[in-house]
Amino acid sequence: MIADLIFYPMNRPGLILTLLLFTFLFTTQLNESAFAGGFVKQILPKELDSLNRLDSLVNHYRFSNTPMARSYALRALAYSTRIRSANAVARSYIMLGLVYLQGNSDSSFTLFGKALDMARRLNDDEISTHAYYCLASLYTDAYDYKTAVALLDSSLKYAGLAQEKRVMADVNNLLGNIRYEMEDRTQAKELYLKSFQISKTNSFDKQCGIALVNLAKLDEDAPEAIRKIQLAIQYFRKAGGCDEELAGSCINMADKQNNPDSALVFLTQALSFCDQGNMPVTELGAYNCMAYCYLEKGDLRNAEICLRDRAIPLAVSLNNQDWLATLYDSYADILLAKGDFRQAALCSKKALNNLVASDQKNAAKQVRLLTSLLDVKNKELTIQVKEQELLRQKTTIQKTRFWLSISILLLLIAIAAVLWIRQRGRMKLQQEQIASARKIIELDEREKSAVARDLHDLTGQMQVALLGCFENRRGDDKTTVDYTQSQIREVGTRMRRLSHRLNSNMAGRHGISTLIRDLVEDTEKISGLKVSLELDELAPLYDSAATLQLYRIIQEMLTNAVKYVKNGEIILHLLVEENRILFSYADSGPGFDPKLQGDGMGLMNIYERVKLLRGEVVLHSATGRGTSWEVSCPNLKNISKN
Repeated sequence: MIADLIFYPMNRPGLILTLLLFTFLFTTQLNESAFAGGFVKQILPKELDSLNRLDSLVNHYRFSNTPMARSYALRALAYSTRIRSANAVARSYIMLGLVYLQGNSDSSFTLFGKALDMARRLNDDEISTHAYYCLASLYTDAYDYKTAVALLDSSLKYAGLAQEKRVMADVNNLLGNIRYEMEDRTQAKELYLKSFQISKTNSFDKQCGIALVNLAKLDEDAPEAIRKIQLAIQYFRKAGGCDEELAGSCINMADKQNNPDSALVFLTQALSFCDQGNMPVTELGAYNCMAYCYLEKGDLRNAEICLRDRAIPLAVSLNNQDWLATLYDSYADILLAKGDFRQAALCSKKALNNLVASDQKNAAKQVRLLTSLLDVKNKELTIQVKEQELLRQKTTIQKTRFWLSISILLLLIAIAAVLWIRQRGRMKLQQEQIASARKIIELDEREKSAVARDLHDLTGQMQVALLGCFENRRGDDKTTVDYTQSQIREVGTRMRRLSHRLNSNMAGRHGISTLIRDLVEDTEKISGLKVSLELDELAPLYDSAATLQLYRIIQEMLTNAVKYVKNGEIILHLLVEENRILFSYADSGPGFDPKLQGDGMGLMNIYERVKLLRGEVVLHSATGRGTSWEVSCPNLKNISKN
């Protein structure tokens, strides 16, 4: 198959100018969110699925297996860096910050701050929503409620822009907790109700359960509080994956029971949820409540087992001094009930020591966190001062860039104008060349038509005269006479077909397939050459003049073959498609050097006719290596006249 060699001259200088202007505007209006490191790529759907899976794993193991959660968060950060997505990196910072909340809150603050900074540069409302919420949680832990409320207001604003309804429910829950700690129970109840309404409207079952549990702790009516906790448990079960919330709800239900046996049922359920979700801290609370239930029943043995054999060893393994202080204090109450005052005093002393150690540890944690917050505020003040200076520098740079852009634009316009003028000159020259080729071809066709008419008239007269002469010689050998007459008639037929093909009006009335087959048949009979012909007419030729031009091109090639190819084979292939015509010719003749015979009349005719067809022609030939042609032109109406 011949390669597609159709090339159309570009005659749209306006398009060039438009592209240049677009390039100029694109380079001068780069997105300001493109920051150092080149992380500007958005997350693709497939990449988002991978990131969501890692996010789910981090949330699943965040409380039960911190090292595992940290491993998945670090894997998410590495993956986000590899795909060079700023959005993914910001999300990974939030994941890692949530993991560090358990024991390294100052690192969490740094990571949340990085995520918020990236979200601002990317103008990403969704990431800003989560970053503000996480920072507010840190300030809540540091008892800086004023800053926490301001951050939650920002989170609520961005959640509205990003339509993050789930975060809006979480924000209202956290605001309610802050108001509850500030003894503003009325405002806390309104916020919990608002969270519940948002969650119920959007079918957020987990958030519905959390809001109901928070509302239950405000109810002084025990039956109403129990009803809300029971409803919360139903929501948690429906949501799935809420083992921690279910365990906490069961502990709250036990706390609301007047009957210790009923309370023990709920505490047993809480422990089963703790086992399923690997929640040791919640398990400590369940055992502590269970010990007091047994104490209330007078079952001191089981009460002691809950603390001495289960809760206290678990707290020691966790090195949770806060809970150790509580558990030793509870154990002292049980020992007092047994009458073992000496051991009770020892447990009280252990409770006090652990309480002091826990307070010191929490104080150090608070100091680190507050120091981190103070450092950030100092940095923000420094940044504000530097921003003023950068703003002045930026104004100067913008002015310089503006005038430089104007200069570049004028230069591009000048280049486009020069290209347009040159293109117009090339088009004019091409049109003149086509007009010249058309005149040459028209003269050639008129000459061939005149020769064809004379040849037709002369052939008819000569054939009649010769046949009459043989008719008068009846005495000669009849076989010889008949054979000679048949040959004369054959010569006459061929001569008439030749005259028809020479006449442009007659040739244009026949199809290209018929013309080529007749030409090949005559060529084989006259020269004895073997011509292999392959015709693929998938569509008609839409221009009758193009039929004539194409036929003349093939005729010229076969004429040259008859002259120079003595022994060998000629291969012709014609393909006519809807929008193009492809033709190839190849022979095994002696070949020639195109540079030495480039001015020949036959070659010039081929090139000029292809030019009239708006096509392309490629010649391959060398001495001793045969000759091949490849012709390609569009299949359009009136192409040779356009």
